[in-house]
Amino acid sequence: MNRIILCLVCLLTTVSLFGMEPVKRIENGTKPKGKVKTLKFTEELRLTADQGDEYLWVGPTARVEPDHNGMMYVLDTRERRVLEFDQNGKFTRVVGKQGPGPGEFQMPQALQIFPDGTAMVHELVGPMVTVNYYDKGMVFKDRTQTQTLTGLLEGVVYAPDKSKKFANKVNVDMQKQTMVVFNGLMDEKSEPLIQVAQYEMMGINPARIGEANYWVEFMADRIRIGLHGIAGIMAFDSEGHFYSALNGQYQITQYDAKQNKTLEISRKYKPLPFTEEEITAVADPIYEILMTQLPPQLQEIITPAVMRRAVQKAEPPPVKPPVNGIVVMEDGHILVIFDSNLVTGKGVVDIFSPRGEYLGQAERDNRPFARMVFRNGKAYTMETVDGENELVRYDVKLVDAK
Repeated sequence: MNRIILCLVCLLTTVSLFGMEPVKRIENGTKPKGKVKTLKFTEELRLTADQGDEYLWVGPTARVEPDHNGMMYVLDTRERRVLEFDQNGKFTRVVGKQGPGPGEFQMPQALQIFPDGTAMVHELVGPMVTVNYYDKGMVFKDRTQTQTLTGLLEGVVYAPDKSKKFANKVNVDMQKQTMVVFNGLMDEKSEPLIQVAQYEMMGINPARIGEANYWVEFMADRIRIGLHGIAGIMAFDSEGHFYSALNGQYQITQYDAKQNKTLEISRKYKPLPFTEEEITAVADPIYEILMTQLPPQLQEIITPAVMRRAVQKAEPPPVKPPVNGIVVMEDGHILVIFDSNLVTGKGVVDIFSPRGEYLGQAERDNRPFARMVFRNGKAYTMETVDGENELVRYDVKLVDAK
């Protein structure tokens, strides 16, 4: 039946696709063909934890989101608040606080500021999805709340014009105690447009939530998705183009604003070994994320030791996945995060031209690339330095490698 449906879909779309330009497929080797390029980062601003409580943000989910005037906002998921800093890094105010709302947060997951100056903060508490809307200057406007077990959204990122979004859409089956996760692009109503990945995971078993062994199994089921290369990696650029990949395959696909596939980029690479030291370190950021979300009674059960057991149960492969994130610069250059070493802190990105040509690599300490945002001609990010998050703004230029 699925094959019949697929054939019908292909038949019906043939007419609309007739006459379109073929998809450009760029196959890159292990080295650039032309002059090797890299990125030059010049630090302009660094905010550290020793400047006060407003500058202390815990865990790998803390992110900076700049607006188009250079104001900087940090979503503090542990304290359930948004902190505002001016262009010079001076703390100016707190937006929101922990509470039932409106205008307050219970479990904020993501903050996004749009080109028109408006913003959204996305929350997920159990089966309740909350979206908080803000006018320019982060002035609270409204919120929507939806309670469902058939469309829980995790990791939501919207297109610049807000017409589409990508996320993990989770459908919970309480009877089977499973979760089916759709990973891909959706419209405004969360209807699927492009599937990047789909997989089934263990669901919540109320009878076992007090068992450490249950949480080892539960978390291993999730960790396995990323370690074994079947997790979807997605991004938007400033024009609304959508980029996707499976983290285990070095193939990046670009779609235009009408969901037409326009570019496929691949690269030959030498796989990086997954060392025992790094495998052990995988548990740390996951544990930090959980500690910002779990109630106290579960924090006593899900310990660092439980997380380390879960990582081992996920059966880590001998090599790392090659695609660990996609970040698109304002000028259209595409950065693919090739490595983000949890032990040394070294981050490595492969640099591609807007046409998909491999240009070279850039390396930085303190794993800055996964949380990097390019805006206002600058690169904003959070770096982990000696276990603390630091907000950094760089001037960045594409230059010839030495």
